[in-house]
Amino acid sequence: MRATWTLFKYSFLSAFRYRSNQMWPLTQPLLLSLPALLVAYWGERVGTLGTFAQLTGTTSYAAYMFLGALYWNFVEVVWWIPWGLRSAMTAGTLESLLATAIPRLGLLGAWSGARMLVVVPSF
Repeated sequence: MRATWTLFKYSFLSAFRYRSNQMWPLTQPLLLSLPALLVAYWGERVGTLGTFAQLTGTTSYAAYMFLGALYWNFVEVVWWIPWGLRSAMTAGTLESLLATAIPRLGLLGAWSGARMLVVVPSF
């Protein structure tokens, strides 16, 4: 358990190593809601809400954007597992991680759990 926690902490801290990674959780809510606000503002003026309803099958563009953002964040958390494997491989630490006493589910939980701490609060 202690080794899993250490890897979890390392994965979380490495997520904020670069400035762009630090800014994305702060700007993501604004950038995700901006298209919905633009559709709400210009959609009635341009007349594209009817086309949106035909293409998506719903007239609620806010719910459509919310579900899209929710799905996007879920996919990001799931894809963080192979990304963590890739980053450990390029750093040359994958073999040593696999040789440690950390259970395989502990490795997966540490990589995906650290990403959930970054993605979920920004949503």
